[in-house]
Amino acid sequence: MILIEPSNKSNSELLIELAKKLGSKVVAFSEEDAEEFKLLAMMKKVKTGENANRDEVMEKLRK
Repeated sequence: MILIEPSNKSNSELLIELAKKLGSKVVAFSEEDAEEFKLLAMMKKVKTGENANRDEVMEKLRK
């Protein structure tokens, strides 16, 4: 899966048309949905599998 943020409406329409011609499924998302996808991708990228200590987390949030 890829997520593309077009720079303008014209480019968005062009990319949608191209994807459809190539036989790909196109799903339009709101900006809020796109931000959620980006946040999830970042979280997966830095996931270590280790549990965080509550005190350490609270200390970092205070900074």
